[in-house]
Amino acid sequence: MFCKNCKSELKNGQKFCSYCGTKVDNDKENENTYNDPFKDYRIENNSHQDQYNYQQKYSNDNLYKDKNQNQIKYKEPESYKQNNQSLISCIFMIAGFISLFFQPLLSILFGILALIFGITGRKHTSKIFGTVVLVFSVLSFIGNMILGPIVFVGNLEFTMAGEKTTIFNYFIAAFQTGFNEHKLYDTFYSKEGYMFVLDDYYGRYYLYSNEENQKTKYFTGSFTLEDGVTKKNQETLYEDSNYYYYTLITSNQYFVDETGKKINDTLLFNTDFIIKLNKKDKTKIVLLNEFAKFNYEFIKSSKKTSNTLPTT
Repeated sequence: MFCKNCKSELKNGQKFCSYCGTKVDNDKENENTYNDPFKDYRIENNSHQDQYNYQQKYSNDNLYKDKNQNQIKYKEPESYKQNNQSLISCIFMIAGFISLFFQPLLSILFGILALIFGITGRKHTSKIFGTVVLVFSVLSFIGNMILGPIVFVGNLEFTMAGEKTTIFNYFIAAFQTGFNEHKLYDTFYSKEGYMFVLDDYYGRYYLYSNEENQKTKYFTGSFTLEDGVTKKNQETLYEDSNYYYYTLITSNQYFVDETGKKINDTLLFNTDFIIKLNKKDKTKIVLLNEFAKFNYEFIKSSKKTSNTLPTT
């Protein structure tokens, strides 16, 4: 029999519901045949003893106990696979970085694999570690996709001015050549007695046949300095890797003879000079002109000349 108000089960003979206090109608027509599924767990009355019995019954119920152990069974969370996929992602990231120096295109594949395992590995590891690996795998993927093709193209070989080189080495040499250009603007001396001055302030060069005489017998003119050699002349080879090469393009030239007269119609140096700067010792240069067969080594010296440069 059940209460018509709160549907609680009533004992036979009860006049009032022990749960809601509603008067019980003992008429058999009001009997409820409702089958309560929680009948075994319902507290029969509000006494402390009934509540205690209810708790004891709930805690000792076999539905919540391990059949093999006398304790409540809790479902263990699915254990992580110790981040196997994230660790594999780390391996591919390292492999991608190393392969940039040997097989640049292969680094692209490693970058893709690192990204894939970084994404899937995050689901099977701790949140912090998985996120860190994922971020680095994304950076590795982007870096390898960009650097891989660049390094591959940069390592392609080609021949320039009779010398085999790579695009990467060519740009390195071009940068170093420009970086060391300022070392040419000074005074240099040869053991044959020549003195060569490249004056950046006035934009003129001076080539003296005798360093002791700076009044007569010298060549001078305006100049433009270009990094590297852009053309291969017939007799000069530019494959000497011990030097940086520069082209000294001259203009407004003239020669001062023994009498101090300026002559510009019979110039010996009517073609460009080539300056070779020693890579190991930046105080040494080679000045050459193919047309005049002028090819001498010069060294920068601390010696001071008694005379100033001639007024041009």
